Amino acid sequence: MHLALVVDDIAFERRCVRTVLQDEGWAWVEAANGLQALCRIPLMSPHLLITDLNMPVMDGRSLLRELRRRCIEVPTIVVTSERSSEMRSECFDLGALAVLTKPWQPQRLIELIRPLGNGQCT
Repeated sequence: MHLALVVDDIAFERRCVRTVLQDEGWAWVEAANGLQALCRIPLMSPHLLITDLNMPVMDGRSLLRELRRRCIEVPTIVVTSERSSEMRSECFDLGALAVLTKPWQPQRLIELIRPLGNGQCT
């Protein structure tokens, strides 16, 4: 089974993502900020990271920068309320696979995760 790490400081947002993941047959683990996620990634080796940008303690940008610094590669989808083209470019420069703007459409998330779930679990 594929494992996703869902990172958002808002429980409702994590629950919405979790529902899509569950419907698509994914397992998931949650984190309320980037620091929690950074601690869990080496232990769990998730197949996917879905993260918000604006969170306390460690935000999503800092998380992506730190993953890059540590040479940890995890397909990442950013889900954020920010709408600037600069933010989108920065996320892609930091290795994001996609950026979804809140409120996001479940079908779009499904389109992004299905190809990742069709590969072999490692």
